[in-house]
Amino acid sequence: MPDSIDISKLSKMELIALGLDIQHRIRQLDAAKNSVDHILLYYGVTLEEVRSSSRLANCVSARLVIVAYLTKLGVADKVIWPFVGRDRTMLYHYRRIIEGAEKYNKELFNDIQKLI
Repeated sequence: MPDSIDISKLSKMELIALGLDIQHRIRQLDAAKNSVDHILLYYGVTLEEVRSSSRLANCVSARLVIVAYLTKLGVADKVIWPFVGRDRTMLYHYRRIIEGAEKYNKELFNDIQKLI
């Protein structure tokens, strides 16, 4: 979708479709925010703690589950980066941990299955 749209050139049906698309995206963002809030509540951490460089088990587990959830939704990597660090390498590292969770970390795997 282009950055700017000249709505004067759109038909009624195109305007309705555009409005429905915007509503759908807003609902997705609200659902994602509610799910992230639920994950934070489950682990008993705040968003600031998750975004920090803390290595506490609850913070790391919350980060991993949030990354798994946002990845499942298809959220862009640049949006996910603030939850895992300053660069994409941490995101890729977390994804490798998530992929191996079923085999190597049953507790994390169960949390991902339960919360996502």
